[in-house]
This record gives sequence, C-alpha cells and structure tokens, in this order.
Amino acid sequence: MVTKKLLQEDAPQVLPAAVPGRTVLLPRYSQWEGKPSPSGEQPPCHGETRRAICVFSAFDLARLSLLEDHLFLNKFDVEVDALAVQCWTERVATRGD
Repeated sequence: MVTKKLLQEDAPQVLPAAVPGRTVLLPRYSQWEGKPSPSGEQPPCHGETRRAICVFSAFDLARLSLLEDHLFLNKFDVEVDALAVQCWTERVATRGD
C-alpha cells in the first residue's frame, strides 16, 4: 500500500507528483466571476453564476474539455443544464478509452 510505504522510515520521501515526467494534476477547476483564467482572459459563463462561481452549461463543455490538468470541475447542476451533466459524465466515463 502506498500510504504504508510513504510512512516507513527507510522509504524515500518522494511524492508521485514530484517524479520527473509525471503530470501534476490540480484538484479542481472553478470559474470565478471577475477572476481571469491563467491565459489572462475571463471566459464567459454560459450557465448561471451562483455565489460568484459559474455553474457550467453545455455551451461551456468545448472549452472545458481542453483542461487536462484538473481532476474535477466545479460546478454542474442538473437544474441549470441536465444535458451538460449527462455529456460530461459520458466524457469522463470514456476518458480512458
């Protein structure tokens, strides 16, 4: 088990993300209102904004599919756009294929 190995005194203290050649994955992508993306621009929110965070719609999926360094996207809501939730679920399910 990885956890036990990392806790052993004789095991090297190297985290998997620190291994050269490995991609570091960021835990979650959120689109905050008024906060530019790393490219410096503020992409439009095609869904709705709740508490200054974009609730993504199907129109956002093309742009979001280009994000390969995040494990999760925050936020989707079936009451805002059920199609977006269904499409993204199918994309994640077939990502390894």
